[in-house]
Amino acid sequence: FVPSQFGAGGIIRGATSSFFGYIGFDEICCLSGEAINPSRDIPRAIMITLLVVTSLYCAVSIGLAGMVPYQDISETSGFPEGFRYRGYYWAAEITAVSLDNIKRWALCVQTLNGLLATTSHSL
Repeated sequence: FVPSQFGAGGIIRGATSSFFGYIGFDEICCLSGEAINPSRDIPRAIMITLLVVTSLYCAVSIGLAGMVPYQDISETSGFPEGFRYRGYYWAAEITAVSLDNIKRWALCVQTLNGLLATTSHSL
C-alpha cells in the first residue's frame, strides 16, 4: 500500500530517514566500550535519548502544523516554506541555511566516527 500523494519517492525518503536513525544506534554500540558500566548506562542513555527526541519531534510537528495547513506543508523544506507562508522571510532564510549546515555537519561527524571506529579496531 503506497498512498498516491507520496508515491515511491516518499517510501525512499522514509527509508533514508530510518537508515540514518540506525546509524545513530550503531554509534552507541561502538562507543559503549568506553562506558564504565555499560549494562546500566547504555539502556538508560537510549531511553532518555528516545524520550527527548520524540518529545522534540512532536513539538516541532505541532508547531509546523500550527503554522501551515497540512496540505500546504512542503515535502522538502517544511519550516522555511512555513515561515514564508506566514511572512517571516528572515526566519525562512535562517532555517534554510541552518538545515543545510546541519546536514553537512552530521554527514562529516558520521564519516569521521566511522573512520575512527575502523582505525581503532585495527590497532
